[in-house]
Amino acid sequence: MRRANALVARFRQVLYEGQSVLLYNLLMKGYMKSNFPLGALTVKDEILRQGLKPDRLTYNTIIFACVKSAQIEKAFQFLEDMKDEAKRDDNPELLPDAVTYTTLLKGLGNSQDLYSVLKIVVEMKSSLVSIDRTAYTAMADAFLACGSIDGALCIFGEIIKQAGDNKDLRAKPHLYLSIMRAFATIGDFDMVRRLKERMWPDSVGSISRSVKQEADELLMEAAINNNQVDVARRLLRRIVNGKEHFSWRSRVGLI
Repeated sequence: MRRANALVARFRQVLYEGQSVLLYNLLMKGYMKSNFPLGALTVKDEILRQGLKPDRLTYNTIIFACVKSAQIEKAFQFLEDMKDEAKRDDNPELLPDAVTYTTLLKGLGNSQDLYSVLKIVVEMKSSLVSIDRTAYTAMADAFLACGSIDGALCIFGEIIKQAGDNKDLRAKPHLYLSIMRAFATIGDFDMVRRLKERMWPDSVGSISRSVKQEADELLMEAAINNNQVDVARRLLRRIVNGKEHFSWRSRVGLI
C-alpha cells in the first residue's frame, strides 16, 4: 500500500488537472484487500483536498470498508452523505444503487440489526434502484441472519412472483438452501420438503452434488428436530441404497 500511496502522490497533479477520481478509487480498492480497509477513508479526504468530488464508486467502496470493519454506523453516515450530496448537486448518478444497499444489508445481517434491515429494504423498494436477483437474495439473507424467517419468506415470495415476468429474477439454489436451513432448525419438515422439491424446477443455475447432498441432509435434520426419527432413518436408507454421496460426519450422520 505504501507503493500505491507513493504512486498517487506522484500523479497527484495529473489527477487534479484531469479532474478524475479514477486512480483514487483504484487505491481505495487496494485498501479493501489489506488488513486496514478503513484506510480508504483517508483517500476520500485526499480526494476532497484536491478539489475533486467523490463519485458513486468512491462512496460504495467507503461503505464497503466500513462494513468490512464492522463500523455500521459510519457506513450509514456515508450513505446519508451520499444522498445529501446527490440532492445538493442535483446529481442522480451519485444516488445509492443496488451495490450500496446490498453491502449495507450484509453488514446489518452480520450485526443482526433487524430494524435497520427492514429500514433498508423499505428504502430500496421506494427508490428508483433496480432490484435484481442479487439484491433480493441479499435481503433474504439479511432477514435470515437476523432470525426473521417470516421476513425472508416475504422476500422469497416476492422473488417467485416477480420471476413469473422476469426469468432473470429466479432464485439460485443457494437461497433455497438458506431458507431450508432455517426451517430445518425449527423442525418444519413439510416446509423443507416443499422447498427441496421446488428447488429443481424453479431455481436457476446448476445444482451441484454438494447442494443435493445438503438438501437431503437438511430434510433429515428437519425430521429429527420434529421427532420423526423413523422418517429420518428411511431417508438415510434411501440415500445409502441409491449409492448417493452422504457425509457421515454431518449433523444427521449419526442417526
